[in-house]
Amino acid sequence: MPRRDRVSATLLRVDVMRYLGRYPNASNSALERKFGACRKWLCQFRKCKSKEEMLDFKQKRAKSAVPTHAARERSAVSEIVFKLVTKTQRRPGTLLKTHVYPTVSQVAAAVPAAIRAHNKVARARLAKKKQAKSSHAVATVEIRERDAPMPISTCRDIIHKLGFRGYARRKTTSRDPEKQIARKKFCAASLTRLRKDPALARGMIFSDETFVDTNDHSQRFVLARSREEADEDPRVQENVRCIPRVMVWGAIGHNWRSELVVIKPRTNEEGDMRGLTARRYKLECLSPIREKLKSKGILFMQDGARVHTAKEVQRYLDTQSIDWIRDWPASSPNLNPIEEIWEVLKRAITAKVLSRGHEIEDKDDLFEVAKQCWREIPVDVMNNHVLSYKRELQDCHKRGGRS
Repeated sequence: MPRRDRVSATLLRVDVMRYLGRYPNASNSALERKFGACRKWLCQFRKCKSKEEMLDFKQKRAKSAVPTHAARERSAVSEIVFKLVTKTQRRPGTLLKTHVYPTVSQVAAAVPAAIRAHNKVARARLAKKKQAKSSHAVATVEIRERDAPMPISTCRDIIHKLGFRGYARRKTTSRDPEKQIARKKFCAASLTRLRKDPALARGMIFSDETFVDTNDHSQRFVLARSREEADEDPRVQENVRCIPRVMVWGAIGHNWRSELVVIKPRTNEEGDMRGLTARRYKLECLSPIREKLKSKGILFMQDGARVHTAKEVQRYLDTQSIDWIRDWPASSPNLNPIEEIWEVLKRAITAKVLSRGHEIEDKDDLFEVAKQCWREIPVDVMNNHVLSYKRELQDCHKRGGRS
């Protein structure tokens, strides 16, 4: 039988294993004649009793082999791509500490210039070696230059082999080290309290305010069979001014939700328009749910807004014997599960407005739609977000307090 040089190593291994299963006493000479395999490879293969041992043998054999020029060239190109991916450039002329992170297409376009710079260094080292008449190997290898950018598919394959994947950058509200330390301490203390009292995870009440309007808050992603089909219903990115916009307050817990409270601006004695004040927050938001907050095993959460931390509000909570979080860290919206519920509410309002076929022109009409969408949010969705509070604490503590 002719030698099977073009047969892959995997198929050859399968054939040899099948043959040895039928004829376990077959000699290496018979296997060499039948399969055209190398005698040394057959000896090592018969010693390897498992797949793992065979893979180790292949890896050792690959390491002992002398790399060809093409292999060294591929390794040099991979090193160039790695440097381009990990290089972050500070945006000049701005006070913001922003960085420009390259995309796959930008890396592919920058490869030819990087190869030319690499070859310049390689030629200089080669000339220096010839002048010194040194016998040691040159550290860099000269790469074939191309004027056209590297194909994006090739660049993407190299990037994937290097271990890079595309991820959405996590949004953060602050990078202040003091706030990160405060968040880490808060997460550690809260996790300790939850470990001592596991039932407290279902007794948390989270509250916050937000603005709802008739802008497009629908989801960014859509399932479609083609780009043309996905572009039939574009998502409006701009925020239209002079549209109905109201401020609402709400609170959620496990198997519980408060009524959605609208915060209408009022005119004070001086004729100025005022929004939510400490007195209004106490009367319109806290008083209706006072009996719930006074229940045993309930821990009330509110962020550090000036209205929430006013002395009048703190005095009211202490007078009513309400257990509440006094050291909620600043700039920590990711720890509050109701922030995710606000996104669900805004998407539901957008869907409701689009289904009605006309724009809402009145704030009262918008508030009625918001209340209806608030009641229609499934209880399971709220429970999942409420119970995710412990996981968010663990993730934040693991990240060192970064939100």
